[in-house]
Amino acid sequence: MRGGTYGWQAADAGVIGLCWTNTLPNLPPWGAATPRVGNNPLVIAVPRARGAHVVLDMAMSQFSYGALASYRMRGEALPVPGGFDSAGELTTDPAAIEASRRPLPIGFWKGPDSRSCWI
Repeated sequence: MRGGTYGWQAADAGVIGLCWTNTLPNLPPWGAATPRVGNNPLVIAVPRARGAHVVLDMAMSQFSYGALASYRMRGEALPVPGGFDSAGELTTDPAAIEASRRPLPIGFWKGPDSRSCWI
């Protein structure tokens, strides 16, 4: 939630925050194999009474590259398929997704069993 830091700052100041960043193309659009769009985080923040703010910090992929790296470093598989390996097969192997540079774009189901959704 590095991008979310700015959302929290906005909400703490009592204003709505809408934040995003620039990045190089590092995410293929649906159905493509070549990265053409940026995996820019989108942050939406809404202030609420007593600091119970709503802050969403969302990657444009099923898992952010930071989340992929965290799973890889812990030696864990992803809880659901998060992208494609070099053979074009869906995989839960974060290292294979990083190597292929083909994470799944946003829009794939993210449910309560998916650790990509932090509360």
